[in-house]
Formats: sequence, structure tokens, C-alpha cells
Amino acid sequence: MGKVLISFIGRPESAARCRECHSVLQCSNPECARATPGCEGETSYQTATYDFTTDNGTTYTTPLFGAALLKHLQSQPNPPERWLVLGTAQSIWDALADALPEEKTRDPEVLCLKDEIHQRVKAGNADPDLLKDWGAVLSKHLGVNCSCEIIGSGDSEEDQQKMWAAIDAHVEKGDHLVMDVTHAFRNLPILASFMIMFLRWTKEVRSVDLVYGAFRMGSDKSVTPVVHLHLCQQLLEASEAVAILKHTGNYVPLASAAGLDKETLEAVERHAFLDEVQPIHGATQAVLDKLQTVSPTTVPEKPLVDRLRETVEVSATVDLAKRMRERAERAKEHREYQQAALLLYEAILEAGITRFTEEEPGTETGRNTAREKIRDWARMRKLKGVFEDLRCVRNRAAHASEDEGEVRPNVKAALEDPKAFERLFKDGLNLLDRLLAIRPRARACSSSTSTTRSPRSNWK
Repeated sequence: MGKVLISFIGRPESAARCRECHSVLQCSNPECARATPGCEGETSYQTATYDFTTDNGTTYTTPLFGAALLKHLQSQPNPPERWLVLGTAQSIWDALADALPEEKTRDPEVLCLKDEIHQRVKAGNADPDLLKDWGAVLSKHLGVNCSCEIIGSGDSEEDQQKMWAAIDAHVEKGDHLVMDVTHAFRNLPILASFMIMFLRWTKEVRSVDLVYGAFRMGSDKSVTPVVHLHLCQQLLEASEAVAILKHTGNYVPLASAAGLDKETLEAVERHAFLDEVQPIHGATQAVLDKLQTVSPTTVPEKPLVDRLRETVEVSATVDLAKRMRERAERAKEHREYQQAALLLYEAILEAGITRFTEEEPGTETGRNTAREKIRDWARMRKLKGVFEDLRCVRNRAAHASEDEGEVRPNVKAALEDPKAFERLFKDGLNLLDRLLAIRPRARACSSSTSTTRSPRSNWK
């Protein structure tokens, strides 16, 4: 686990420039012409002064933003351990020498290899072995493990797969990433961004900081501002939080991604815990009151808080059996068959307790009474078989217990074939929905009664 800087390097964005005066070719500077007859051009990015002063840094003047960013990061706490540079065979790989300390640029080994790379790049045939040597030389003098990878222009499936292989090979589990999106073809940073989204899950990438050297963006054209795209990381975390809610029902990540204060976050966490393991509580309104005091107006905080309020409000307004029904369907959708059977059976039992008894939910007496009442009710509607089949499947899923129920054809099939399980599950949902259509019994509310339960009146 460490920090990795990922940079792109491409062909120069500007015209060929004179080695002496750095003007574009066809230079008319007489001093330059005298110094270098014919004024042969050298391709490179335009030199810029990148301003890191807003990041507790300084300014760096260089044609290559990645070099400036590396120097800045190395001056800060938690510097990168690795620098991955991605480009094509025609990219100006020799420009990476700009990252070196000035005294190292005159090192014979650096000069020799830089010149060879320059010639190979001009011919368009830089190769991986040469760039491996170049990365090793740079690593020796930079204090960071530098890797140069040829990935192609990204306009073909093959190029894109090469790019994925390169990034995947150099990112380790739990890494923090800094991605320089300044140079190279614009499709490459976009592709890399989506690849990193995938790595967030496959390698548990901790964070992603996208950084752009915004050439000529500022009002002072002599200084180039450095832009951090922090919103990208926030939106990534927000998207993950919404996805977790959708697929698991867990709404705590919404609160975390929304940046709620510690007290409110702890209240949400406690509410989610009670909602899951002990849904007889009175914490819902207290959490809603806290969330009402949170009024973000920006993205992603506002939609996250709105979604969180809506989700918590369900605890106060929706029948527990209906909520368990929703969770059962979600579990079945994700092929969590054990969880689906447990939740559906418990939803049916919960519906029976509230509609056929005046017992407190969660008591053994209430559960036993509800089971008998449901059997009687289901028998009259030719649904008893569904209830018994589901009970047997639930027992096997929960306890791995074998009983006489497993000789029932539907139970045996549901335990061996997912399609048969889904048929029984669908019949169980139908039974539950018919139960839910019954008006609940009235019952005096005690101080421990959950605000999540619906008001009860006499069942007829």
C-alpha cells in the first residue's frame, strides 16, 4: 500500500522549437541563427511555470507537467513511491529528464540514453526494452520507482487492453493514486479514469486525486495554475454509496459520503444497526430531526442527504413486513437465496403477528400464535402448502436441519434447483401480499414500540 503517480506523455502539442531561443521554427532571431546555423528544431512541450503555492508548495518551470507534479509531491508528506508514465512509441520520452535534478541532467549515463531515446522517438520506434532502461536510470536519480510503459494511442481495443494491463500491473492493493491528466491524447486520461473506478473495487484503491496543469487558464499568462479535480473523487464515493444502498439496503455510506458531522453520522449508524437487528425502537424521529438541520446545497452532498432522509423515513412510515419483503426481493435478485428465504418467511410471520394477534412482536408466544393463525388462514385459501414449503426451506437454510418437510416435492425441488426456488419464492410473495392486504389488529403502544410499525386496528 503506497502512493502512485500516473502520468501521460505524448507528442508535443506545439510546433518544433529552436534549441537555443525556444522560438518556433523558422526562427528569425539573428543570435540564434548565428549560434546554430539552420536552427534545427527540437520537439517538446511549451515551457510553463506551474504554480503549486496553493498546495503549500512552490513554482516549477518545466515543459513537462508530470515532472513538476512529481517534484511537488516529493516535497510534501507521504510522497509517491512509484511513478508510472504511459505513452506511445512516438511520445517524447526523453522529456522525462526534466524531472531530474539539474546536476543529474549532465550525468553521462543520462545524456547518452536520453540522446538515444530522442533519436528513436524521432524515428517513431521507441521500444519497451529501451524504455525499461530509461526508467531504471530515472529511478536511480529521482528517488522514486519510475516505469515507462508503451500503451498505444487508445483508439483500438488492443491499445485499451494494453493500457489496462499496464495500470493494473503497477497498482497494488490499497494504493492511493494521483493521476496527471495534462498531456497526451485526451481519450487516454478518460479511459484511465474508468479503469481506476474498477480498481477501487478490485484492488481497494483508497483515493484518487486527478490533477491538471491548466496551461494559459489563469489571468496571469506567465504562471500556469494547477487544478485539482477533487469533485471527481467525491462523486466516485457518492456513486459507490448509492450503489451500496441499492444492492444491500445499507444507508450508512450515504451519510459518510455526504460528510455529515460526527454526531449525526453516529446517530445514523446506530439507527441502521437497530433497524437491522432490533427493529423495535424509537430512534427514527430523532435521526430525522438531526437530518433536518443538515441543509447542503452542493453536489454530491445535497442528493446524498435527500436520499438518506427518504430512506430513514421509510422506517417511520412503512410496515416492517413490507420492508422485509423488499429486502427479501433484493436478496433473491442478488442470488442470496438463504437470506431471501429467511427474510420472506420472517416477513410473512411478522404480517401474521400484526394482523392475527395482539402479542408484542418478537415474543415466542406471538410467533407460535401467528404460525397457527397463518396456517388456518392459508388453508382456507389453498395456500397452506406454500407456507409449509417455505417454512421447511427456511429451516434448512437457517439451521441446515432435515425434517419431514424435505420429502415434500416442492421443498426438495427448491433446495436443488434455483428455478424451483424462484417459483416457491414468487408463491410466497403472493401469500405475503394477500396477508398485507388485511387490516392490522389494534394494539396499545408501549414505550418500546417501534416507530417503524404501522398503526393497528381490529382485523375482520
